[in-house]
Amino acid sequence: MRPSKLPVLCRFMCGVLLLTLGCGEPASGPLAPTDPGSDPLLTSSADISDAVHDASGNDHFFWLPPMVGDPPAFNGPFDASLAPVVQICDLADCASNLIAEFTTTTGSGSETVRMVAEDEHYIVNWHTDEFPVGPGPTYRIRAFVAGTELGYADVQLAGSGNEAKNTTTNENIGLKDGRTLPIKFRIEEGAVFVVSATDGGTVSTLGGDATIVIPPGALAQETGITVQSVAPTAGAIVAVELGPDGLQFDPNNPVTVTLRYDEAALGALSEDDLALNLFDEAAGEWIIVPGSTVDVATNTVAAPFFHFSRAGVGPAAKAVFCSGDNN
Repeated sequence: MRPSKLPVLCRFMCGVLLLTLGCGEPASGPLAPTDPGSDPLLTSSADISDAVHDASGNDHFFWLPPMVGDPPAFNGPFDASLAPVVQICDLADCASNLIAEFTTTTGSGSETVRMVAEDEHYIVNWHTDEFPVGPGPTYRIRAFVAGTELGYADVQLAGSGNEAKNTTTNENIGLKDGRTLPIKFRIEEGAVFVVSATDGGTVSTLGGDATIVIPPGALAQETGITVQSVAPTAGAIVAVELGPDGLQFDPNNPVTVTLRYDEAALGALSEDDLALNLFDEAAGEWIIVPGSTVDVATNTVAAPFFHFSRAGVGPAAKAVFCSGDNN
């Protein structure tokens, strides 16, 4: 087995990827959330997740007033080309208790998701009096594109306006029962990349620092791919999160992930020893990805991937990965 070297590159949303020098050292724990600010609707507990209210939220997705306060700033151009889906579920059992679903063509209660070009947002109205909801439960509003969740927000209904004000906390949005809630959100370019299952496609983002080549047939259905830059940890020089979590590819038709590194940041490290690594969160260790190749002319490292998931990564796999055998 090759001796352990320092970790150097990349983290996935569903697992963690790292560009490293061979078999990795144990990494630090999950990224610490940043301070979401002083807005009373902000939260770091993931009860409201977007670019402002969640340290690990999508950088290019924003909930808008009246659900939340005005964002301090946006991060990119508005993307008017998408077909978002909004779902509302009972948070106690979102998997089987769907309250409402709205698309750009159909919707519960005859409402649909609409794009407002002049104001650069999407909107759908939730008429709470038309649905079997009431005070007590917490309801989750979720926004999807091509099956991939971009953000969510929790809502509690109250019997009166005063109760609604009291219900609104750092973790929930209060709304008087029977009222209509305009669900407004902004999706920017770079929030999600919709890839066809039949045609495949190439996702190149973060200024070309991250590229994913998805061959035709690798996906089971049209899918929204997300790529987020995160702060490097434990000696990493570039870190990214990819989603959606748990996405599987055809085992005979893997995708190719390529990450670009800054040669000046390597110091005395050799480019020839760089590799992409997967972080095994359960073991707290970096695992080398078989098939990693370095292109010193373009300062990139590439490797084949069969999933965006931690499934199957464990102690038995570490010996295989570190010995250089195939996966």
